[in-house]
Amino acid sequence: MHATHLAWVNDKSNSSKKSAYARARGAAQRILRQMKNEWWAKEAQELKQAADLRDMKAFYHGLRAVYGP
Repeated sequence: MHATHLAWVNDKSNSSKKSAYARARGAAQRILRQMKNEWWAKEAQELKQAADLRDMKAFYHGLRAVYGP
């Protein structure tokens, strides 16, 4: 993504470089969204498992990871 951005910045009049940068940025955002969704699913599963086992220490530790201190 960085290389396509530099190529576009150095030649702003080239529409193919702009579209290449837009595709790279979109792909990076898709991957980031997927990683974020996987993290949320994993955290939710861990919180559910801790709640089902009545493990309050693990449950509140997981809540602090999600919401902060």
